[in-house]
Amino acid sequence: MSVVTAFAALALSAGPGGTPTNLALPAASAHADQRANDQAGVKLRSLRDITIKALRARRYGSKLYIVADLAQGSNAKAYAERFFGGGQAAYASVLASYRSDGLRLYTRIDVPNASPPAGGYPVIVFLHGWVGYEAARDFHFSYTPESMYAEMIDAYAKAGFVVVTPGYRGHGTVNGRVADGRASMAAWDNATHLAPIFYAIDTLNLIDGLDSVAQLDWQPFGHAAHRVRLNLGRLSVAGHSQGGDAALTLLAISGRGSRVVHRPRAGSIMSGTFADRFTQVETYRPMAESSEAFLSGDGTWTGSARGANGAINPHFVFAWPDESIETLDPGQWNWQKERLGAISVCAVARSGFSEMYQRFRSQVADMASLKLISAPDEARKDCGLQQERALARVLPQIGGFRSEAFITARVSLHFSDRDYYSLPDWNYDLCARIKRAGGRCEAHEYRGSTHTLRLSRYTWFSPPGSREAYTQIISRDLAAFR
Repeated sequence: MSVVTAFAALALSAGPGGTPTNLALPAASAHADQRANDQAGVKLRSLRDITIKALRARRYGSKLYIVADLAQGSNAKAYAERFFGGGQAAYASVLASYRSDGLRLYTRIDVPNASPPAGGYPVIVFLHGWVGYEAARDFHFSYTPESMYAEMIDAYAKAGFVVVTPGYRGHGTVNGRVADGRASMAAWDNATHLAPIFYAIDTLNLIDGLDSVAQLDWQPFGHAAHRVRLNLGRLSVAGHSQGGDAALTLLAISGRGSRVVHRPRAGSIMSGTFADRFTQVETYRPMAESSEAFLSGDGTWTGSARGANGAINPHFVFAWPDESIETLDPGQWNWQKERLGAISVCAVARSGFSEMYQRFRSQVADMASLKLISAPDEARKDCGLQQERALARVLPQIGGFRSEAFITARVSLHFSDRDYYSLPDWNYDLCARIKRAGGRCEAHEYRGSTHTLRLSRYTWFSPPGSREAYTQIISRDLAAFR
């Protein structure tokens, strides 16, 4: 019996809020190797082992096995009504397992029911954004009409692409077995901002294993050809937020000259152009925890560091906080005062770097004696912080943001003019550097969009005339990927 036939009748059971949390899988030896494998990627010998140069020298790949039919799950009816109008499905949706760094992980695969073009279906690998350690256990692979990514995956599949949506390590539960890698996810998901590097590794192992899809029998899922032929010469990658950071890292690892077999020829980075890890700490936490990060020198919001009285805020980060604060007028704040308070940017930055350094000391063997030099001085732009030279040398070599020389795929950067997770300046800077290095890049700014690239319900954030970015991005992606 083929792998597909064995699992054809298996179904999903719903968790809280209709989220599929248990995807049926044979119980035999389901937990046999999970504990042993789950420690992979938790501790590193050196950060140099995950630099772009080191990861380009690695080989990747894994065989895929179909483990569940999403069309038989508890979300199937609502999903079909939302995207197929209750009629015949435009594509088959399954879940498959694969291996990465010895970890057993899961991925969603959507295959158009229309016949493939000559040479096979083109492929889009879609990388989702941050889910969080607690929520990742119940990750639903966007197979629910409420998912913000479902619309994009649906559009890609209906346009004739096979869409592959990996869950990454620690994401998703099948028959009570969570994807391996929870410990690795907990170690790297926040303080160090390094989780996307490991997710890029997971995705590359999946990509270089896509050849095995041709051996799978799709007849139980209603696919007329019984076999799915992929054209991996027409492979593209798209990612949002943390998934965009992982996608950018993947593009740098897989560029010309690497040992990656199936190199994406195009990439779409949505709200995912993240600066170096030091700059991330200096940006994200202050913007979320200190009103000083976005108010002017006189304590009001002016859209700049300079107040109406001419006073300048030396620790200004970016003018636009998250829309959830509801109003930019500090005089109207209530709960916002408690959340953002009077804590300074310097205090938040010191806390963030202290957490980062502690994590590196405990998780990276050659950084056990790492020390953050801190002489608190809020009058200084750097707040009196001095980064350890050993760390300052290696961190820029990790991730795709400073690796433009390795990126040979065509890149499209999609971003809001007011999103502090993917600042416009970072996007324009990266695009310019890619072009100077001989690559191809396009920068698309969407005025009034949130980090999700949707419009806000607040007019101060999304003023009249703002256009929904999602439909524009889909149109641009499909043109680039074709």
